[in-house]
Amino acid sequence: MLNNQNNWRENTDKIIRLQSQWKELGPVNYKEEEILWKKFRTICDTFFNAKKEHYATLDIQQAENLKKKEELVLKIEKTQLTGDLIADKEIIKAFSDEWNNISFVPLKNKKEIEKRYTAAIEEKYSKMNISGEEKEKMIFKNKVEHLKQIDTTGGLLDKERRFITEKIKKIEAEANQYENNFGFITGSKGGTNSLKIEIESKINNLKSEIDKLKDQLKLISSKNGLKKLQE
Repeated sequence: MLNNQNNWRENTDKIIRLQSQWKELGPVNYKEEEILWKKFRTICDTFFNAKKEHYATLDIQQAENLKKKEELVLKIEKTQLTGDLIADKEIIKAFSDEWNNISFVPLKNKKEIEKRYTAAIEEKYSKMNISGEEKEKMIFKNKVEHLKQIDTTGGLLDKERRFITEKIKKIEAEANQYENNFGFITGSKGGTNSLKIEIESKINNLKSEIDKLKDQLKLISSKNGLKKLQE
């Protein structure tokens, strides 16, 4: 009757449909109906009791995971970096690995604890002697690692990939518009040097942003992307 015992949502729908179908069926011999009803009721009760027990256990596990993440955030906040770039990168990587190895927390606490973790990690990055670009790469790498850890189906990574792809398209369209304007101003006698420099600067900035986003796409898509970015 039931496919995968752990597929609680699908199996709950099946049980509810069967209960509705039972009510719609016509009467049979009283004794036979009583026997069949007891068997059917036992099946339903067994399933719903198992489901209740499963989610009760799950709630306990998620509460424990929340406690672990809260303790980790406190540890990150209290940790002093060494000032040695290589050593400090390893410290942050260890924090990231520990965070990613802790499983799900209660949904109502998810955003708050992730916000605290992100703030704590970024505070450590701010004290490291690295460029803003490198810092941004490290933060994005940690994000991808986290998404891979919590979503084995790849749905969250696909969502991130689509978001970045759409962002690239919008920036490319904006850059193309500026390039068209630049070409018009360059061919016009009235174009000033300051305006040309301003538009050229905007085009270069947009292209740099596109290159950065394309690197992020490569990181998501490549099996070795995380390793390459760490090098």
